[in-house]
Amino acid sequence: MEVHQLRYFCAAAETSSFTRGARRERVAQPTLSQQLIKLEGELGTKLFDRLRHRVILTESGRIFLRSAKSILEQIEAAKEAVQRPPKETGGSITVGATPTIALYLLSPVVSELRRSHSSVKIRVVEDLQANLLPALGDGSIDVALVHLPLAGRTFQTGEIMNKSLVVAVPEAHRLAKRKRVRLTDLRNEPFLLLHQRYALRDRVSEVLRSARIEPVVAFEGSSIGNILAMVSAGAGISLVPEMAAAKRNGCRFIRLADPQAKERVGWAMPKNGLPSPAQRLFIQTLTTVAGR
Repeated sequence: MEVHQLRYFCAAAETSSFTRGARRERVAQPTLSQQLIKLEGELGTKLFDRLRHRVILTESGRIFLRSAKSILEQIEAAKEAVQRPPKETGGSITVGATPTIALYLLSPVVSELRRSHSSVKIRVVEDLQANLLPALGDGSIDVALVHLPLAGRTFQTGEIMNKSLVVAVPEAHRLAKRKRVRLTDLRNEPFLLLHQRYALRDRVSEVLRSARIEPVVAFEGSSIGNILAMVSAGAGISLVPEMAAAKRNGCRFIRLADPQAKERVGWAMPKNGLPSPAQRLFIQTLTTVAGR
């Protein structure tokens, strides 16, 4: 069953004529007639009684007309939603984000959206990635900002950031004046890391394992801010996202030369869902802000 067959059927039904219906759809009358015969064959029922000068719907045709018109209306509504200019976008969206992403990436996105599209209402849920994914699955949130990759095929994802992790060291550390270091330079250092329930901790652990480093963890924190405060105090070093490498008293940030020491951040949505205009606008703004 094709969309154009539904249009031809509705046109013939509403004009009571194959000829007038074809004229309305701007096709030849034989073309319309052939398509409606195919439609009847597919449905296994007669939709029209063909009279000499007009056609009338059968009982099956009257029942099918309601469904056909509803389908066409939904298609038009979907097209309008997709094609609507961003300036007309409204609606609401609930966004979930891990604490690190919420602090360093989501906050400027929310600020930009409130400035450029104040009609879009944004609700933010900050939580662990392990809690955000079930919330995304049951519809409690519309979009999740997460560390990639995600296991399984439950969600559709898009990468917005793929940047190197950086080393945070105390100002007086032996490596503080270096512009670039390798992971092997960090062996035997005391590490200050997020708790193991955080997705970023998993990624940092993977990176260290790739360099055959089993870190001696001197401090486990609940936020990057707390970890950097401990770095500044001289308690040890850490690997943090590049987006967290803002100027901070007592702390120095050094780039890693190891190509595998990357952090990937992206968005996730239900795999089979159709994004709303507000969701598409959010993803567009997120991508723009992340690329700055």
